[in-house]
Amino acid sequence: MKKIILNAIFLSFWILTGGALAAQAPDLKDAPKCRTCGMDRTAFDYSGTLIEFDDGTKIATCSLHCSAEELVLNRGKKVKAITSCRLRH
Repeated sequence: MKKIILNAIFLSFWILTGGALAAQAPDLKDAPKCRTCGMDRTAFDYSGTLIEFDDGTKIATCSLHCSAEELVLNRGKKVKAITSCRLRH
């Protein structure tokens, strides 16, 4: 009985964390360092973002701050999506 309860707790935890123990988001493998500041994006995947523009370009950053800087630098481009690394796990 204890084994069933422990397995249920583990499964619930895994589902609630979105399977965070699973593989990394693909953009973390493609861009392990922040384009803006050079910080390691895999170490800070909880705050990283991916900005996608309508022209197909993508910018991977380590934080909301760096994302804001990139949006200012690329203010002429139309943003298609901004997603968090946590949402893509």
